[in-house]
Amino acid sequence: MLWKTMRHSDPEWFHFAFRGEVCLGSFVLIDDRLITVTVAGHRRTMELGSTPPLALAEQIAVELLSTPH
Repeated sequence: MLWKTMRHSDPEWFHFAFRGEVCLGSFVLIDDRLITVTVAGHRRTMELGSTPPLALAEQIAVELLSTPH
């Protein structure tokens, strides 16, 4: 199983603003090349680019809450 060979960081908790409220989310880094963001029960994994992980996590979190599920 591939997931057993991947290195995961400990979860990093962060606060971000969304529509005038402060929300809580978390992210983990996978093999220093992927980021998985979890917020309000929704999760998304993306490749890390040149954006710092926290800034990317905040951007993904806002997108997760903005997208109808």
